[in-house]
Amino acid sequence: MVITSTRPPVLPAGSNATARRGAIAPLGLAVAVGGLVAVVATYLLLPQGTHNLDELVYLNQAEAIRHGRLTYDADTYVPDFRP
Repeated sequence: MVITSTRPPVLPAGSNATARRGAIAPLGLAVAVGGLVAVVATYLLLPQGTHNLDELVYLNQAEAIRHGRLTYDADTYVPDFRP
């Protein structure tokens, strides 16, 4: 015969919060380090962007959206190019 208890085990005061903080601390550290690496790479290592030419397309699309140009002009539209 198996006896089961419906009451949760009694833990010392504060042990649950301490365990949770100990589990979250490495995750928070990883997020902070990742953010720092991204900022350093953006502003110090690659201030002009990467050598990947796709980046130019993204920047041009952002500029077009900023100026409200969301469609192609009828005379310059090339149906084979669809970004």
